[in-house]
Amino acid sequence: MLLQAELYNGQEKQESTIEKMKKEIFEKVVTTVSACFNSAL
Repeated sequence: MLLQAELYNGQEKQESTIEKMKKEIFEKVVTTVSACFNSAL
């Protein structure tokens, strides 16, 4: 039972790391796009 809980926690941590990366990439894309729009104006 404990082993399953540890595995689950490990997966949860891995997912949160991926989510953080996705969020960082998304923020960079948004920043880049708004910078392009600002320079176009």
